[in-house]
Amino acid sequence: MGLNIIDIRDLNFSYNRQPVLLDVNLDIKTGDFMAMIGPNGGGKTTLLKLMLGLLSADRGRIRVLGKPPNDVCHRIGYVPQDVHINKDFPVSVLDVVLMGKLKPGRGWSRHSR
Repeated sequence: MGLNIIDIRDLNFSYNRQPVLLDVNLDIKTGDFMAMIGPNGGGKTTLLKLMLGLLSADRGRIRVLGKPPNDVCHRIGYVPQDVHINKDFPVSVLDVVLMGKLKPGRGWSRHSR
């Protein structure tokens, strides 16, 4: 049995008192492969945002690498789905990839001392 990478217990979440996730329990262990499938509005992105610490649960517990999501969010990569992209914004693919290398409070990790 591997270490739990994700450990979710009795999770509830709602938007404006409209329940989206009810009594969710999930274990993802080291070496597991997992895919979330379901209808639009089914709560897949909401669950990801909760695991990332971008949203807070109404009830329940979330642990990522044994800690609350906000304590380990710097160790997780996330590319949000967004159709509002400014195609004129001056950024290269390398710039975007390097953004994922930022460490909290330390600036660019490969350039920090």
